Amino acid sequence: MPVGIALLMAGCSLVAALICGVRASQAIEPPKARMRLWAVSLFGSAFLFAGIALIVFNYQLPTIEAEGMIEDVSVHSQGRGYRSDITVRVRQGGQASLRASGRSVYFRRGEHVRLRYQGFTGVIKHAQFFAINGKPEGVFQGNDFLTGYSALGLGVFLIFLGWKRYRRDLLEEGSLRDHDSSRATTSRLG
Repeated sequence: MPVGIALLMAGCSLVAALICGVRASQAIEPPKARMRLWAVSLFGSAFLFAGIALIVFNYQLPTIEAEGMIEDVSVHSQGRGYRSDITVRVRQGGQASLRASGRSVYFRRGEHVRLRYQGFTGVIKHAQFFAINGKPEGVFQGNDFLTGYSALGLGVFLIFLGWKRYRRDLLEEGSLRDHDSSRATTSRLG
């Protein structure tokens, strides 16, 4: 439910940002800077809400722990990064088809692995590899959860950038000057 609300708010913010952006491009009157500020702030808040939705979604998924032997590995190149698809024969008698955001030298057939992954998506969060004698050999940390935090940071950055850029234009238009002078008068009185 919270994920749906955050995605709805992200969509509404994006539509409102587009409307403000179009109105700002057509405006020749003084509210042009105000409309640009609204457009950039709403565009940033769309990323903010999308990031919140991704973070909440990732925390709602169950985390499953398993141990077993790697049966099959395929590594795919994605732009500058890699993605690995792994099939693990788990000790409980089944198979788990998992996905890793990256590659590791330990992703090989016959490798003993203990891992934690997300339930419905099969994304590996943490994997620990063991040698034949049972000693820990290596560790893999998944980073798929960083997407939500990246979107959240981008949203905050866009809002800050819009305020920093268009505040000066608002002062030149005089719309913010009246607000700042009334705040200064209130602070002198108080």
